[in-house]
Amino acid sequence: MRRLGISIYPEHASLEENKKYIDLASKYGFKRIFTCLLSVDKPKDEVKKEFKEMID
Repeated sequence: MRRLGISIYPEHASLEENKKYIDLASKYGFKRIFTCLLSVDKPKDEVKKEFKEMID
């Protein structure tokens, strides 16, 4: 069985927008999140902090 997911791009939306998107996707049954960090210009620690905030 295939499972669909959503994509999150850290520098294309705010932290709050990403949280809302994840909550909405969760309501529709999505369980996976994909992201690409190749184009991120922020320091690694800042990106990790934001991702931890998103999933809390």
